[in-house]
Amino acid sequence: TVPIPDRYERLAAHELVAYVERISGCRLGLVELAAGAVPPGVIAVGRLAVEAGLIPAGELVPLARDGYVVRVADGRGAICGFRDVGTAYGAYRFLEHLGVSFFAPDCEVVPRQDSLLVADCALHGKPFFDYRVFYKLEELFDRRPSLKLGNTMEGEMGDPSEIGEPGYWDHSASFLVPYETYGKTHPEYYALMKDGTRLHPLPNKPFHIHLCLTHPDVRRISIERMLMLIGRQKERTFFTVSPGDGYDWCQCERCQAL
Repeated sequence: TVPIPDRYERLAAHELVAYVERISGCRLGLVELAAGAVPPGVIAVGRLAVEAGLIPAGELVPLARDGYVVRVADGRGAICGFRDVGTAYGAYRFLEHLGVSFFAPDCEVVPRQDSLLVADCALHGKPFFDYRVFYKLEELFDRRPSLKLGNTMEGEMGDPSEIGEPGYWDHSASFLVPYETYGKTHPEYYALMKDGTRLHPLPNKPFHIHLCLTHPDVRRISIERMLMLIGRQKERTFFTVSPGDGYDWCQCERCQAL
């Protein structure tokens, strides 16, 4: 990998080392190389593969956004994605090429052999769907929690100035119009219940928020905050607009008419 690899390049390299050792009993070394010639016997992971000329950058363009290229030629290996998460996908594809099969926790096939010789090959891959959600991915593949929701928004409840720490990506009503910011001064922003009270989050259900969707200020604030979130996370592709959990829809006259 290049100096200061990102988390997906690091994940890919560590997984390659771990599984090659399980296959052959041989433990590869992890080396950070500056851009330049890659010596024989090395698998270049991530940006190094492109900077060393083993994978042309143009070859990755048609594979946006999460595709990858895996190439073995002239005694060298190279794995790189169009972006960082694609590099991790490419590493797992290379392991599958070596005979590894992933099914579920404690259910994978790892072949054992005394020697491991990888013939020249070129593998390309691109997910069929641009948007893929894995719920509790660490329970499906406990070695790969870092792939969870790699291209969806991160946000949290609270004041707009506090955005930045990872939080809930779903039920984004609690982010769009945070109760902590507007609840006391503008209870009319939140769903009117049948008993005439306004919905408020419970301590054990912080994302149980429904908004008054016909209130013009709610629409304005939601748009402004979503645009702010998009502007602060330019590396992400998908941003969700969704109500809270549960069925406490607003019962005001405007919402009922809608």
